Amino acid sequence: QQQQNNQMIENSHDVPVNATTILVSGNARTQLSFFEAELSDSVSSSSTLGELHHKLSMATNKMLQMNLFDVVDTQIELESLSKTGVYKTNVIVNVKEKGIPFLTASSFVKTGSSSSDAGFELEAALRNVTGHGEIFKAVTNKTQTGSREFNSTLFVPHVTPWNGNLQVTAKSGEDNQAIFTSFRQQINSLVCDYTSRDNRHKLTAEYSLRDEIPVMASEFSDHAVNMPAMIRAMSPSRTASIPTILSAAASVKTSLKYAWTVIDDRDSASSPSQGSLLQTSLEVAAKPGNAQFVRSEVTSQFHRTWGPSLDGQPGLVSSFCGSLGLVYPLQRLLSASQGANASTSYRTYLSDKYQLGGPLSLRGFEVSGIGARAFRSEADATSTGSSSGSSGGLGSISSRVVDLGDSMGGDSRSSFLAALSVPIPLTSGAKSASGGAQLRAFVFVNGGSLGNSSYWKLSSVALANSRRLSEAPPTAQPAVSLQGRAMPLFGYLRASTGAGLSLSLADSVRLELCYSVPLFHARQDNLKAFQLGLGLTIN
Repeated sequence: QQQQNNQMIENSHDVPVNATTILVSGNARTQLSFFEAELSDSVSSSSTLGELHHKLSMATNKMLQMNLFDVVDTQIELESLSKTGVYKTNVIVNVKEKGIPFLTASSFVKTGSSSSDAGFELEAALRNVTGHGEIFKAVTNKTQTGSREFNSTLFVPHVTPWNGNLQVTAKSGEDNQAIFTSFRQQINSLVCDYTSRDNRHKLTAEYSLRDEIPVMASEFSDHAVNMPAMIRAMSPSRTASIPTILSAAASVKTSLKYAWTVIDDRDSASSPSQGSLLQTSLEVAAKPGNAQFVRSEVTSQFHRTWGPSLDGQPGLVSSFCGSLGLVYPLQRLLSASQGANASTSYRTYLSDKYQLGGPLSLRGFEVSGIGARAFRSEADATSTGSSSGSSGGLGSISSRVVDLGDSMGGDSRSSFLAALSVPIPLTSGAKSASGGAQLRAFVFVNGGSLGNSSYWKLSSVALANSRRLSEAPPTAQPAVSLQGRAMPLFGYLRASTGAGLSLSLADSVRLELCYSVPLFHARQDNLKAFQLGLGLTIN
């Protein structure tokens, strides 16, 4: 009977249906209201058998990903045919629940605007104690760069008024930026996220106590002991730059952020071959915190496959990705509306600035390798015309390559990627061993920039008084003075081209090896031809 039922479903996708009942078995703890909330939208919005089957399959996968069940088996039972030709159906759900306490140890990839960081974490949790799908967990982790964090999280699904998911996280830790920016940030925060059922809308409230601590020479050595050999080799032995020491400060951040995924119909996040992505977000940080700013970001992707598939993989795939970001001091915005002096200086904390460079960010450049830099010793820069502050003015730079300067980041960021990829066929043994991983070769053009939100407002006097930082336009010509010149809001373009190999693992992790040749770069930028990157998505 079940085989006949399944065969009828397979051959009758366009048959109109009316699903009236959800029958659940195997739920020793989980409340029926949980299944109603998870499945009712799929059932009520389906008008045909094929649509019902597709939506139930997606809902089943989502319940499995919640880590509450070992098994979720969803079946459609055709009960009777009405006089109007509509099948009356029942949805039968059989589940096997996981235990309440669990302990896991795993590796993870942490992605950021400039780079990715891998690490190890230990997690202890209690799940589904009351039967409403809630999970409470305590996690401790440490990354290869020395960052560490302890957090406690409570996740509760199906929270009114929009039946979304609520997550409250308290965390304490240290974000180590010593390698490229010579400071580490101690942070204690409380974060509350509310995400809609379709994951298109997310509202985040955050309260954080932050302390940016410049790293002294002795601390570099202490941190280097626990770092991998490759990273330890890059660790400087000198003290943080004077601008970093002067800029680093303690702050309180009280913010509200709204993120909207307008569209995301990509067939894969790590190695997409079809579909588009458009995301935008707006964050406002205001009183009672002293870190006050408005941050706006937009990200877009477009992917298309050309020609037939090869060896079970999409054939020639073209990908276009782009993003823009701007953080603007809230005080400056309010002052501008009140007609205040545009040249007044307002603080943007180091930890709120953008960084750019590195694999899966801006290929061909070192991590945090572009933008304004502050030199860690007086010998690194000439004594005349050196710029300072976060204004990113121009000065005279020594002709030798400088790769130890602190990256001071930017208030604005732009990036784009245009790529063509083709599959690399694998042997049957390699396919079996890789578990369905996709290996592809690609060529690309990658570009990006960092700028300062005050560039277009600063007067020539303010630029002339800038010291100790250098931001040169990407040209082969000698550096020239910026006095009297307006700086672009998003800074000067850097770009590279090259080729590489990408490996997509389980549709969730992207490993990338590439060789890049710079097209546009500033003299003080840190370049890197060969790069190995690990991330969660193409970027």
